[in-house]
Amino acid sequence: MKRNCAKCYDLVSRYIHEGAELEVTEDPMLVEEGSSWASMLQNDEKTDLATADMLTKNLIDRDKFMAKRILESLRDGETGILFLSPGRWIGKDLPQDIRAIKIQPFDPADYLNSWVTTVSIKSKTNGLPSPRIQ
Repeated sequence: MKRNCAKCYDLVSRYIHEGAELEVTEDPMLVEEGSSWASMLQNDEKTDLATADMLTKNLIDRDKFMAKRILESLRDGETGILFLSPGRWIGKDLPQDIRAIKIQPFDPADYLNSWVTTVSIKSKTNGLPSPRIQ
């Protein structure tokens, strides 16, 4: 962790020193599989849609696995911190009683998600169907 993100390492080290526990949230097999798919895409001179699709599905599986691990390990009243690369988001895979806050540099998808949520709330209060983006 220190090699990949010194700031993350410093933060985690401080919390562990204060009594926090470090939990594994990734499935090593899924991580290895994702690395293989990403490597195949980098080595292919033309875009291989099947490989890109497999990498996307792998990331979805990894996000679901992480959400499951959080549900298994986070007890009532506890707070967890999860470091993810931009573009990853597990909030949709968590129950509503667990609040996930995404902190990262600007991501245009955040504005779209905010807009969809706002329109959805307005639609519900006006009796209109909610928008769906897939």
